[in-house]
Amino acid sequence: MNFSEKDFQKVVGTPLFRESDPKLVERILREHDCGVGSFETGEVIFSPDHETKTAGILLSGKAVVNTPDPSKKTLLRFLGTNEPFGIAGLFTKEPYVSIIRAHEPCRVFLLKESAVRALLESDTA
Repeated sequence: MNFSEKDFQKVVGTPLFRESDPKLVERILREHDCGVGSFETGEVIFSPDHETKTAGILLSGKAVVNTPDPSKKTLLRFLGTNEPFGIAGLFTKEPYVSIIRAHEPCRVFLLKESAVRALLESDTA
């Protein structure tokens, strides 16, 4: 995966990284192969079926968070630009407890679990 300077600036401008050293963040994100994914309207971004532990930051567009039960499909919330999601799921062995779908075409910065852990470890060093 890869990301542009413009995408990176959006990422480090979010509350998640605002107080972090941008050079360190960029190095770790590149080392752990984080990058941008594009999703069309209705496409699943995250679900309980995903095996890879990943968090995301919505760079553009909107997404919806629903319960995973297709018979009840309860809307939990909308996600907008610059909103992070899936962070808590990185720290549990349980699968994601909701389904996140693109509500409109969107771009998502995908943060791998290993990158988030490396960032946390570097912050405590």
